[in-house]
Amino acid sequence: MVKTLTAGIRSKFNVSVAETGYQDLWQRSELAIAIASGETYHARKVAHEVERFVDTFPAIEVLTWELTLHEPDD
Repeated sequence: MVKTLTAGIRSKFNVSVAETGYQDLWQRSELAIAIASGETYHARKVAHEVERFVDTFPAIEVLTWELTLHEPDD
């Protein structure tokens, strides 16, 4: 299920996805998704769309979401 989900996220949204935790458990996973954008608004929009996409998988229960934005140094 995790491979199907990560492949779907990658192909649909053109973002980077990595399984970052709980690799030793079959019933739990932690994913990190990296979105590169020149506009904060666009990054937030893509993050929201990814969240909605994940919600379409009935076998997946999301425990927490965290969004962290990194602004470029000028």
